[in-house]
Amino acid sequence: MCSVWNGKGIEIRVCGYGVSDRWTRGRSVGRSVGRSVGRDGGGRSDARAMGWDGTGRGADRFDVAREGSDVGGDGDGGGRMGGGFASSVLDRANARESAVMIEKMVAIAARALEARRRETAGGGEGTTRECEYEYRASAREMEDEDREWCFDVTKGNMMEVYERTWGWDATEKRRELNNGAARFVLARDAKTRAPVAFVHFRFEKEDEDVDAPVGYVYELQCEPTHQRRALGETLVKIVETVSKRLGMDAVVLTVLKENVGAYKFYTEKMGYGVDALSPDDGPEGGSSHYLILSKRFE
Repeated sequence: MCSVWNGKGIEIRVCGYGVSDRWTRGRSVGRSVGRSVGRDGGGRSDARAMGWDGTGRGADRFDVAREGSDVGGDGDGGGRMGGGFASSVLDRANARESAVMIEKMVAIAARALEARRRETAGGGEGTTRECEYEYRASAREMEDEDREWCFDVTKGNMMEVYERTWGWDATEKRRELNNGAARFVLARDAKTRAPVAFVHFRFEKEDEDVDAPVGYVYELQCEPTHQRRALGETLVKIVETVSKRLGMDAVVLTVLKENVGAYKFYTEKMGYGVDALSPDDGPEGGSSHYLILSKRFE
């Protein structure tokens, strides 16, 4: 790891593929960069059905007040966060006991979104599903070949973009994907069962100075052959729905300015805006290679 200072008093800590900016007043505003949907942003249809609308509206938040502070995490980045509202929400969301509940949430949201996609495409209930969606509470729960595929598709889609900015570090990327706090939803081709897209996300405190729990999208990747089929949109909406149900305040992500397709996908199609903690206000100019985007829940 190396550290450099920019002209605004911000220490930019570069870890190959990823960065974290720590403001001199103690505020951490960055996670890993390159959360994209492949090279072109992907996704076309507007998927809403059965009360699951991507932002989680129409679905009550999960009640975390009663026992959120009494359960622990997985011992590797997903455990107790200390006092405060965010901590109780995150303790519950990251508890081992919540894995089955979250898996059911993912399944319900995926079925609803797929039904809406088929309806939008003109198909009926009998239309064959293009993809099936699977939740994994950690990389350890994946088969070895699925774990390797996640790394390979990320490398294929993002390495050139990283090389033009922070540089690509395969070791650090594998470490990020294998972090104990990492959660995954895999999209598989319904016929071949091969993985074709995935989202890596985590439930964590938004910032050291902000007592707000959020769902943070670390990675969204899709096979080039399956882009523009609404897979990226569906996966992000699954994360949004589950995050809202678990009591998160928002879904947050980081995108490289170089990744124009991903920026447009999130801001124009998915309704994300530049977050108050972002180092820059927009893709033009500024001192940073990336932006932090967010979607707040009402």
